[in-house]
Amino acid sequence: MKSLEELKALRDKMKSATDNRAVAGDEADKRQLHNVSISQTGCIGLCRLEPIVEVFKNGEKYTYVLMTPEKARRVVAEHVVNGNAVKEFLIAEK
Repeated sequence: MKSLEELKALRDKMKSATDNRAVAGDEADKRQLHNVSISQTGCIGLCRLEPIVEVFKNGEKYTYVLMTPEKARRVVAEHVVNGNAVKEFLIAEK
């Protein structure tokens, strides 16, 4: 980094690339999912696999890793709405 402006630009770029909570919230709103709760938490000990999304459904926990906005949209559509886990994004297959 050569300047504070470069650092700020990098921060903004990374923030928009990793703001999966906003993407998931927008997707839930678009689909009118009123029984969905989206929240942000601190590190769960898997920092190298962040961003992480956890889905709790029917008493099961599914941990999605290395998420992107596109992956978050797919998880909402396929898992949250249709009940089909997106296995290739899971930390371990259920």
